[in-house]
Amino acid sequence: MSLPLVTVGDPEFAEHDWHAIFSSLGVLQYDTRIAWTVRMLGWCGMFGTVLWLMRQSLVNGGPQGGACKFDHLPRKCYKD
Repeated sequence: MSLPLVTVGDPEFAEHDWHAIFSSLGVLQYDTRIAWTVRMLGWCGMFGTVLWLMRQSLVNGGPQGGACKFDHLPRKCYKD
């Protein structure tokens, strides 16, 4: 809670959002675990996206893998 708050109105009555939310839910003592879980889910999502894109590239044969799947996109397609 050492970060300065950006608020509209009187800064004396400003609350830290996450502190207020986690306190009202009764999970304030788990804040670092929640943060770690959200961070790991984000990394897994990014890693999964890269793997999916690599898989799509291999399945479609890359840029020279036959006819274009999306003919309306401005891209050269090479036919075998």
